[in-house]
Amino acid sequence: IDYNEQGECTYCQNHVHIRDLKDKLQDKEVELDKIISDAKEKRIKNGGVYDAIVPISGGKDSAYVAYYLKKKFDLDILLISYDNGFLSEYAKDNVWKIANELDSDLVVIKPKWSLMKKCFAAMMRETNEFCNCCNSMGYLLLASYIVRMSKVWNHLPATFLGWVGRYESQPGIQSFTIPEFLKIME
Repeated sequence: IDYNEQGECTYCQNHVHIRDLKDKLQDKEVELDKIISDAKEKRIKNGGVYDAIVPISGGKDSAYVAYYLKKKFDLDILLISYDNGFLSEYAKDNVWKIANELDSDLVVIKPKWSLMKKCFAAMMRETNEFCNCCNSMGYLLLASYIVRMSKVWNHLPATFLGWVGRYESQPGIQSFTIPEFLKIME
């Protein structure tokens, strides 16, 4: 926590900034309403199963997105969790609690440990860090699952991420696009 010249802490300063954004958010709400009505319409038209897919980690960001979509918009959502081998028991418990509380289907994707070790080794060798292995591989696995299952579901549901992106802003952490990640993994 840092304090400015007036003695306001960082959290208070951010709160004021967020409060100032409310007018801008109204336009985003109209955009979100359109995306959601289109998703519901597509599911009904195509006889689909889900309106939306929410990747969920067990953390507060993805939990809130799932809760918001289910409770405010009454969407039929599919929760997808990615277990990279380092998911804490607390996070795993949260994923299941959220799925049960929202009465939503849950798919957990857990890659083979041998594949994860290969990924971690390649990332350490090429970039001197391995965090992007989980991020990039997680998105690849989720995307491939969603595309494959869209054929079964008769449509591609809207996908909503509950990730604030703080990870990329951490000093010393590199971010990669999916093509860059795949090149490193060759």
